[in-house]
Amino acid sequence: MPYRTSKRVRTIYSVIASSNRLDILRILNAKGPLSYSELKTLAGFKSKKESGKFAYHLRKLVKQMLVTLNRSERRYTVTNLGRLILNLTRQIEEQSVIESGKIYVRTSKEMMEEFKPDKILQALVKEAGMPVDLAQKMTSEAEARLYKFQTSYLTAPLIREIVNALLIEHGYEEYRHKLTRIGLPIHDVTQMLKHSTRSDK
Repeated sequence: MPYRTSKRVRTIYSVIASSNRLDILRILNAKGPLSYSELKTLAGFKSKKESGKFAYHLRKLVKQMLVTLNRSERRYTVTNLGRLILNLTRQIEEQSVIESGKIYVRTSKEMMEEFKPDKILQALVKEAGMPVDLAQKMTSEAEARLYKFQTSYLTAPLIREIVNALLIEHGYEEYRHKLTRIGLPIHDVTQMLKHSTRSDK
């Protein structure tokens, strides 16, 4: 007799086929117990119009025991089954990345995005104030070096380390210094300072 997937498993797969519901699971896993309104805001359902949609997604997750409600504290938490789903999702993402042959970046939101060298170019020009032609040369070198890594995915700090190392190797210490982050990107800090200076006049 051929193996048949249980109805329970099929239902769970259909529930997590929604990116909204996966996002809710990820938020609860990262932030811990949250109230209904906190979770709704963090999940991006900010307008009153979207309240019904959010309630629908959350109800589905609770019904399949991927999320549970602590009734006395009125807070939602991800269950062990929900965590298992997230771990499986991560493994599927990483395996598909390996088999695609492309480079992906794991973001701070635990999502996988395709690596875009243009982001390095933009950082070098905007944050470090580097001339475009030189920034393009550095971006190409950084990209070539990153492709040599035998890893399933990159992270933003690793990319920044590689770019900084290249700048030091080429003697561009002043640009590397501008790229160093102190809470906010240097470019953003500069814009804030310019704005506050104009406001004071």
